[in-house]
Amino acid sequence: MIFLKEPVAGQVKTRLAKSLDSEKACNIYRGFLQMIVEKLITGNWQTQVFYASQGEPKELKRIFPSSIEFIEQQGDNLGERMQKGFETNFKRGATKVTIIGGDSPDMPLDFIQQSFHSLSTQDLTLGPTPDGGYYLMGLKKNSPFLFEEIEWSTPAVLPSTLKIAHAHHLKILQLPQWNDVDDIEDYQDFIKSNPHFTPHYSQ
Repeated sequence: MIFLKEPVAGQVKTRLAKSLDSEKACNIYRGFLQMIVEKLITGNWQTQVFYASQGEPKELKRIFPSSIEFIEQQGDNLGERMQKGFETNFKRGATKVTIIGGDSPDMPLDFIQQSFHSLSTQDLTLGPTPDGGYYLMGLKKNSPFLFEEIEWSTPAVLPSTLKIAHAHHLKILQLPQWNDVDDIEDYQDFIKSNPHFTPHYSQ
C-alpha cells in the first residue's frame, strides 16, 4: 500500500512550501511520486495507491501505471486510515501487507523486500525515521491496537507504536533508519544524496 495525496499545490508538502512556494513544493512531490513508480515497477508484489483527495485522483492516475489499484482512504486521522487499509487487505485474504508513504522516495527497494521476507517469521516490521516516525510498516495480520492512542505527526509515533507492540508480545523487525522529506533542510539533504533528481511538472 502506498498512502498518498493528490498532488495539488497548497495541499501537499506544506512545510516545504514555507521555504519555497506551493507550486514548487508540489512539483517536488510529483518528482517523488515518479521515483516511487520507477522503484515499484521492479517489485513482484501487488501494489495499491490509497489516496486522500477530494474527488477522483486524476493526476495520480496519470503518474502511476494503469495496473495499480486505487482505493480512497477512509478514516478521521492517519492511524485510522492506515488501520482500515490493512483491514481491507487482510479481509481480502492477504497474508503479508506493507505500507509506505511518499516522503521517502529514495528508500532502497530492498527495504520493502526485507519487510515481506521477514513477515514469514515476524509479526511487525517498522522502518524508523530520525524524527520519531516511520517510513514503512509491515504486518501479517490485522492489528488495530497498533493505531490506537498514538499522537500522530509527533516524535512519539515510533516509541508509542513499539511500546504497544511489545505489550502485545509481537515479534518485531526494525529496518535501517531512513530520512523522510518534510522541510527545506530535509530536502537539501535529499538533494545531496540524489543530485540528479528533478521535479516533475503537471501535464
